[in-house]
Amino acid sequence: MTTPHLPATETRRGTGRLLLLGAAGLGLVLVVGCWYLLKGDPDISLSELGRSLFGGHTHDNGAYLVREVRLPRLLLALIAGAALGLAGTVLQYTLKNPIADPGILGMSQAAAFVVALSVLFPGLMPRLVLPVVCILAGLATSAILVVLAKSIRDPVRLLLVGVVIASLGATLTSATIVLLPIDRAVGLGQFFGFTAGTVASASWSRIGLILPWLVVAVPAALLSGRALNLLQLGDDMAIGRGMRVTRARALLLTCACLLVAPVVAVVGPISFVALLSPHVAKVVLRTSNAHLVLPASAVVGAVVMLLADTAGRLLFFPTEIPAGIWTIVVVGPLAVVLARRSVGRTSMEAS
Repeated sequence: MTTPHLPATETRRGTGRLLLLGAAGLGLVLVVGCWYLLKGDPDISLSELGRSLFGGHTHDNGAYLVREVRLPRLLLALIAGAALGLAGTVLQYTLKNPIADPGILGMSQAAAFVVALSVLFPGLMPRLVLPVVCILAGLATSAILVVLAKSIRDPVRLLLVGVVIASLGATLTSATIVLLPIDRAVGLGQFFGFTAGTVASASWSRIGLILPWLVVAVPAALLSGRALNLLQLGDDMAIGRGMRVTRARALLLTCACLLVAPVVAVVGPISFVALLSPHVAKVVLRTSNAHLVLPASAVVGAVVMLLADTAGRLLFFPTEIPAGIWTIVVVGPLAVVLARRSVGRTSMEAS
């Protein structure tokens, strides 16, 4: 059973492991990121990379390639992965379910449905408005979960409700495609590319679309450790310690939505990163203290997303495989195994 007050020695050890994880993650990002910027069509040298990053003019081919194409894509992968990692931790702790995930709970599908409307019906909504509408759609699913959480205390049943919502969102998207007029079918290719989950279309303007939301959501998530730890004690215990559980759960689900919906609006639904990151963080840190798991999950999510996009872009070059495909094929099985272990531990503790 997780408690909000851990022994000082365990907290210190967890903090030390978090610092080591952060250092390892930073080193990996620097090494892989450097290779990411150097390799492609065309390859560039280290000296060209240095000039591109710290000098040179953007009209130079190398500088333009690095600054306007590869660097925004690298940063978008890191930002998206970190946001999804944080969202996964917030959802799993808020709903007390180790397999809670934005895709399973319908948040990703709701945002994807909005993007489908915008892609298949150009002009329906301006690009600047798109993240807002995606967030509103995600908040609608969160509101349903909050309302039902009052009467459904069983995390499994609540998760099943999320699966139903996710199926509804996917069905609405399919219906939109089926009812699409033939003269507008040109947008289908773009939409199917979006549903795979990719940062290939990254640009500074796209990063600018999601940053304002994440500037609010990321600090809010990182500061939610105490509330998440209290919720792990059970609603009755949390209420006894002065928490307004329904209000706290609503705010936490809203925070998760603010992390997920803008990312989906820009890069599409990325599967399993949010599910995997908290479990890897807990295994590495050897603690479930949310104060430590939250930043660790962000690091794990960023690294996983970077590795997935690097593999997709370079492993079978010149053929490119979207990062979302790699997270399904490679990350998915690992996430399922770790989640299964976590479910087993939770069942033993409950008994």
